[in-house]
Amino acid sequence: ICTVGGYEVGIAQECLEYSWQTFTEVGKRIDAIAAGMWELDFVPLTPDGQRFVSFYLKNCRDWMILAESCYKTGVTVVPMYDTLGPDVVGYLSRGKRGQRRCS
Repeated sequence: ICTVGGYEVGIAQECLEYSWQTFTEVGKRIDAIAAGMWELDFVPLTPDGQRFVSFYLKNCRDWMILAESCYKTGVTVVPMYDTLGPDVVGYLSRGKRGQRRCS
């Protein structure tokens, strides 16, 4: 679930079954996601002028495409995994003010 300002804005689907995609197709997906994030101001600037988003997702192709979309727009990705343990995930999810979290 992705939240912005405490409001649920979407539900991340399970990573899809593997299917081949060309570099062009992947590039178009990255561009579309990046444009949408920018247009919706999904990851606003923190008070110190940075942008952060946390991912609590399984590694898969779609995770990487989302990460590349963030990199393209200057957003720092903060990956979180269940193997980090609850203390570390709790610390990371408190993160910087303005940080978005997706799980």
